[in-house]
Formats: sequence, structure tokens, C-alpha cells
Amino acid sequence: MSAVETAPRKSGWARWWARSREARWGVGLTSIWLVGFLVFAAVPLGMSVYISFTNWSPISGPFWQDNATVQQVTQKACSDVTSQGLLK
Repeated sequence: MSAVETAPRKSGWARWWARSREARWGVGLTSIWLVGFLVFAAVPLGMSVYISFTNWSPISGPFWQDNATVQQVTQKACSDVTSQGLLK
């Protein structure tokens, strides 16, 4: 037997992370883009969908619209699409 001890084997993620400096740069630069996308695209899109289903008043807060109002809006949108011949 030899007197040399071997280091414990790293898991897959740790081995990948230690493999290259370029990988760390790639993850760092991609995470910056991902945070920017979430802040400037995904959050405003989600808020606009949320606000469209509420009666929004900045002072008193949002109140959910009743189901009849939502049905009227969707029926009008569907009738506009079919009357213009966009949906056959």
C-alpha cells in the first residue's frame, strides 16, 4: 500500500465548476442577462396581465373584475376577430 492519500472525488457540478475559468465567465455573463430579462420584460408582462383582470386604482388598490365583465370583453374581442375575417 502506498502512503499517498487521494482527495475525495468531486461531484459532477463541482467538477464542472472547477474545470474552466471560461465556464464561470459564461455563467456570470448569462446571469446578468437573465436578471435584466426578468426585470425589464417578464415582470412588466406579468403585471400587465394582472392589471388587465382588475379594476386598478392606485390609491385604493386592485379589485378583481367580476366574471361578466371579463366575458363581455372576450366576446367582443372574438366577435371583432370573426367579423374582420381573421378567423375562419
